[in-house]
Amino acid sequence: MGIQNYYRIATNISFDAHNLNRAVMAVITNRLKEKSRKGRKLTPAEKTRYGKSAMLRYLADEPIYPIDYVQFKIPKNRSSKAQVKQVDEFKAKLIRQPLYDRSIEYADNRISLYSVQKGKCAVTGESFTSTAEIHCHHKIPKSQGGTDEYSNLILFTVTIHRLIDTIDAETIKNYLKTCKPDMKKLNVLRELVGNTILSVD
Repeated sequence: MGIQNYYRIATNISFDAHNLNRAVMAVITNRLKEKSRKGRKLTPAEKTRYGKSAMLRYLADEPIYPIDYVQFKIPKNRSSKAQVKQVDEFKAKLIRQPLYDRSIEYADNRISLYSVQKGKCAVTGESFTSTAEIHCHHKIPKSQGGTDEYSNLILFTVTIHRLIDTIDAETIKNYLKTCKPDMKKLNVLRELVGNTILSVD
């Protein structure tokens, strides 16, 4: 889904996705014999995106999103030219930034997230002011089986990252003075790494 969101503004994306789909389906057909056309009930978002697709398959009751089911979409930009320029510059810096110990999937999804989040922190909603403060976080830590998949990654500031990881009450209090996070989002992320939730008062 992340790949589709990112590349659907590319001209003739459906042709490229079709070629990719043939390769993917060949592997699925040969190796995953237990796949079927029926599975669990789709979520509203899944139903809107893939509900009409004849290519949708299920494995262990879970849907396998068809990479081929994507259509070109004309990009609509409502941001100012200055904002667009800044986002593009940051994106270019992220692309050039070396990630020696990370996977290609991680690097690609980080760029996709930056575009989807419109260059803003997912927890405070504030625009990033430099690439140095952009932290790409695993919702479920890799030490607990988390992957580099798009759905398991999120971008936020250094401060939010520390608020998620720290357990010291005084440290948390000091960090909260420097930003205004969405406490519900913050607590969801804290729970995922095994930390207690913070008071929303």
